[in-house]
Amino acid sequence: MQNQSKEHNQANAPQAFHFPMSALFLELVGMALVAFAAFEIYSLNKKGASVLSEFISWSHYPWVIMILGVVLMVPFHKQIWKAKQYVKQQQQLIKKKERPDF
Repeated sequence: MQNQSKEHNQANAPQAFHFPMSALFLELVGMALVAFAAFEIYSLNKKGASVLSEFISWSHYPWVIMILGVVLMVPFHKQIWKAKQYVKQQQQLIKKKERPDF
């Protein structure tokens, strides 16, 4: 009897949302690039020199690094959006199951 109830509960339980670790890794790398680019912009404006200014002569390179960091963060935010949609869908299914039948 207990096995049947466990199987019944497992069949009705919503499936877990799987979040890829690669998206989290890209988010961390993107955040690091954005922070580094912000530091470079600050250093260029306050000191006139920065970490990479000796190697790169183009003055707008920190903005390219910042945009690259933001682009790397997109997959993580897409997964967050998918998770939000998944939760809404599961909540609607639960509401349908809890409605009384008259």
